[in-house]
Amino acid sequence: MNPFSYGSVVSGSYFFNRVEEIAQIKTDLINGNNLILYAPRKYGKTSLVNKVLTELDSENYNTIYLDFFNVIDRNKFIELYAKKLLNKRKLSIEELFKVFNKFVKSLSPLVKIDSFGNPTFEISVIDKQLDSSFEEIVNLPEKWGSDKNRWIIVFDEFQEINKLSGDNFEKELRSLIQFHKNVTYLFFGSKTHMLLNMFRDKARAFYNIGKFIKLNKISEEDNSKFIRSRFQQFEINISDEQIGYILEATERIPFYVQFLCSELWQNVISVKNSIETNDIDMAVEGILSSQSDFYLELYDKLSQYQKKVLLAIVESGMEVYSKHYADKFGLSTSSSTQRAVNKMHDEGIIEKENNCIIFSDPFFKKYIALRFKA
Repeated sequence: MNPFSYGSVVSGSYFFNRVEEIAQIKTDLINGNNLILYAPRKYGKTSLVNKVLTELDSENYNTIYLDFFNVIDRNKFIELYAKKLLNKRKLSIEELFKVFNKFVKSLSPLVKIDSFGNPTFEISVIDKQLDSSFEEIVNLPEKWGSDKNRWIIVFDEFQEINKLSGDNFEKELRSLIQFHKNVTYLFFGSKTHMLLNMFRDKARAFYNIGKFIKLNKISEEDNSKFIRSRFQQFEINISDEQIGYILEATERIPFYVQFLCSELWQNVISVKNSIETNDIDMAVEGILSSQSDFYLELYDKLSQYQKKVLLAIVESGMEVYSKHYADKFGLSTSSSTQRAVNKMHDEGIIEKENNCIIFSDPFFKKYIALRFKA
């Protein structure tokens, strides 16, 4: 079985490091500090949060995970959130109806029997009682919780709440949860700049609601230990030099480290017991080949000027808005370049790191450099 994992939530032995981050996040959540977790794409935020929730579950905390990608309006939020909360309590049908009679009077549970003979329930939201339903469900974990029975709620892809602004959803949610004493919230999402704007803009409802935690890259030393140990399970030797080559190629982004190592393992497992630079190069070529259709489609969607800016960033992401940069790469005004950068940033193609513009996907950068650079 391949000792490396990518493309989904990484757990078990495939998850490595983040010991300090896990300890910090758990301590803050247990102590009642709301958190905003942020990092560029593919840094392992979801896997980290999943690890935290698994440990908190084992310590008997009440944890809820809700992905806002699935929330299209307030009705859907009420339905999904209610089912998450009620399933967590593992109530009998009789207890379920008691809860609704006491805490959620504006909603009606509909109990069904599934194909295995087990009772399941659905939530019926009545439009005329939508405001009451929303308030009752959002306040439910607060009513159930206590100092010794804290609820910990995780909202993933929370920036998607922007799509619900017409329903005034953001302000209504904040107006309720800001008074919760028995519930702690963790917010995170894949569109970092949009997420941070929600919590740093004084005009936004969620301004100053919690503590920011930035997730950084895993250190070279910890990456090296993990990579070496995983290959050694199959008696495959890999030198410090080759590990360094892998980390350089992937820019130490967790997803791409595991992606490249997974491809490399598949290539060598049945033919050799040591890894050479050429093996890594072949694995990279395999990734570029398998991803070529996706990368070409991604590139084709860009405007001609965005393509021009992207090709320049392949060579350098420093001082992108300067006159020197524009002259060197034949670009237009700094405002035009900034609009192009912002659009590609919104699309997740590039990231802003300190004063530098970088590719979110190091393999896409290699693809662009090989196919389109003169």
